[in-house]
Amino acid sequence: MNLVFKQFAVILGLSILAATVLPCTIAVVAGSEGRGPLLWKNRDVLGIHQEVRYFTSEPFEFIANVYEGEFDRVWSGVNSAGLAIINSDTYNQGPWGSYGDDDGHVMFHALGNFSTIDEFQAYLDSTNTTVRRSTHCYGLIDATGSAVLFEAGRDYYVRYDASEAPEGVIVRTNYADSGGESDRIGTDRRARAESLLMTAQGVEPEMLLFGLARDLTTEELDPYPLPFEGVFRGYSTGIIEASTSINRFYTSSACVIDGTFPPTMWQFLGQPICAIPIPLWIHAKSLPEGLCGTEGSALCDMAIDMKSLVYTGTYTIDTYALSNILSSFAPVEAEICARVRAEIGSDSIADIDPAVLGNLQTQFAEAILAKYWEIRSLFVKESRRETPSKAGLSVYPNPFNASGNIVFHSERAGTAEVQILDLNGRVVANPANSFWIYRGENRIPLSMEGLPSGIYSAVLALEGAEVQAASFVLIK
Repeated sequence: MNLVFKQFAVILGLSILAATVLPCTIAVVAGSEGRGPLLWKNRDVLGIHQEVRYFTSEPFEFIANVYEGEFDRVWSGVNSAGLAIINSDTYNQGPWGSYGDDDGHVMFHALGNFSTIDEFQAYLDSTNTTVRRSTHCYGLIDATGSAVLFEAGRDYYVRYDASEAPEGVIVRTNYADSGGESDRIGTDRRARAESLLMTAQGVEPEMLLFGLARDLTTEELDPYPLPFEGVFRGYSTGIIEASTSINRFYTSSACVIDGTFPPTMWQFLGQPICAIPIPLWIHAKSLPEGLCGTEGSALCDMAIDMKSLVYTGTYTIDTYALSNILSSFAPVEAEICARVRAEIGSDSIADIDPAVLGNLQTQFAEAILAKYWEIRSLFVKESRRETPSKAGLSVYPNPFNASGNIVFHSERAGTAEVQILDLNGRVVANPANSFWIYRGENRIPLSMEGLPSGIYSAVLALEGAEVQAASFVLIK
């Protein structure tokens, strides 16, 4: 990982240590005509280095989200029998203990040994006696089409079937409905997720991936559509906080598991707003390079780099930069979704070829990494390029997609001329000629329609004499 980006990630991680850890938002969605049941989880944890690992256990193989280098616990996954599981912590089901299996071990055991939800329930029955270490909500789906949520204390559980829930949807954050009235953590996130899911005209994986998992709305602010062009809490225009939203400052991964055969595990390695989800299949019998390894996950490392381009502080996001990066992600994401629907959605069980699935996974991983490298390389080049600047000239947002503003301060009123140069020093645009400016802060509109992605310089001449310049990145 680039040193600058790695330093940023370390500083961010240290800052987060002082924050209260209240992790995860999950949903269980019943199947509908033409679609199997769904699971969704946003994982909010301090450990930003995430992987997906393939486990060749008996009787069932499985793929799962794990911490980097982890081999005996998992945090979401799906097995070769079609059983999938996710979870969230709860804080109102009594104190946690010092013995018994924790949630990571419970899910590891479930994926390696069970094919149905009823088998998992029998396991909960047996461990009610021996006692589990901690309290959680577990969401499960299986190949029979069942979709269930268990609120599991250390020695008891309550079962909820998604087919009996309003709109076939169950959402949980960090409390159990069957638990105590105090310590009901995450009520705002739950209310937001329920409002989106209950009003949706059918819940599809794309809605969970690109709507719910990336949602930045809070009780204080709805920043959509991006970029947010207002002022929030005195920050600069376009800056918002992501401290209590569904996608928040320490969301480190997310997944959506589609139970339609063959079950698809869509995985964000990295924060959803800063990452592209990759579809994975246990029936591919392998994983592509970049998801785990002796040096971690390349996909996750690059998503951490993307995060450093979007966050201006521990909690604060530049929605202009975010909007442009998401716009850059969009064509790759649309192509992946289209290919999954075309090549997987209509296949029968007999048509599933592990080689075909494996080839698709590899192509998707390569496309995602290529997009990350394209964005990162532009930023790295820009950060190393020295350009003169006398009065804080900047291009905002930076990077941007097609249009932005040249922002600068002038000590006097007068006229200005602006030229845009490419890396070879050629003039490629003249956004302003004899543009009247005022004493103080000024903004000159900048359009880059018709120009390719790359690094450019904006050169500003005040009254034909005083010259300022700044570099910026165009991403399309």
